[in-house]
Amino acid sequence: MKQTFVTIALAALFVLSSARILAQMPEEEVRKRLDFIYSGQADRVRTELPELLQKHKNDAGARYLEALLTSDGSQAVRKYQAIVDQSPKSIWADDALYKVYQYYYSIGLYKTADVKMDELKKNYPNSIYVVGAIDTPVKESEQPAPAPATTPAAVLPAQKAVEKTEQKKEAPESQPAPAQNTKYAVQTGAFSTQQSAQKQIDFLAGIDLKGVLSTKQSGDKKLFVVTIEGFVSEKEARTAIADLQTKHNIASIIIIR
Repeated sequence: MKQTFVTIALAALFVLSSARILAQMPEEEVRKRLDFIYSGQADRVRTELPELLQKHKNDAGARYLEALLTSDGSQAVRKYQAIVDQSPKSIWADDALYKVYQYYYSIGLYKTADVKMDELKKNYPNSIYVVGAIDTPVKESEQPAPAPATTPAAVLPAQKAVEKTEQKKEAPESQPAPAQNTKYAVQTGAFSTQQSAQKQIDFLAGIDLKGVLSTKQSGDKKLFVVTIEGFVSEKEARTAIADLQTKHNIASIIIIR
């Protein structure tokens, strides 16, 4: 009797473990879909998203894709925050928290953004968003041959104005003046493959903008990052960001050099 009970218990444990394994969405599968999104194929991922969420119900990677495809900024930021709160040890938690920081920064709530960045630095000190400075240019000889221009990159979660109730809690603040001679860059995308990043560079070239390809590395994570360099003021960089969003459907962020 005791042996039968042990056998049943082990079998149940095996089933539960198997279910957990099946529920996990492999990182490479998530990154493959991120490349689709950043390359203008968001509808392809959006079509399969319901099936992915059903198959990987509680997986942070699947929920990260869901947040990324959420067009309303205030809804998207809640989904990103839920990933941080519910799956803090997931490989996607730091990505989600950075999106939260990016959202609040973009709408002018700098104090809230600073809190989120401090949280990122404290809880994820090895995150590529903390230690992975874009300081590794990809040599021209290593870049793939130019590909035909593609459609504009898909929109990341739209960074709309925060809801009125949230605005009342915290009014947009003026940003501290940067140090003299500070330069800015605009990051237009971060890709898991060099080929996908090159496609965006080719698109930027088609609209008379020069994209610079470099990498971010932390541990075994490597991203190919596309930036536009040489902005002398934050205002100039923000104007470029607005133009990219409204004219070409590309969401981007400011980087201080």
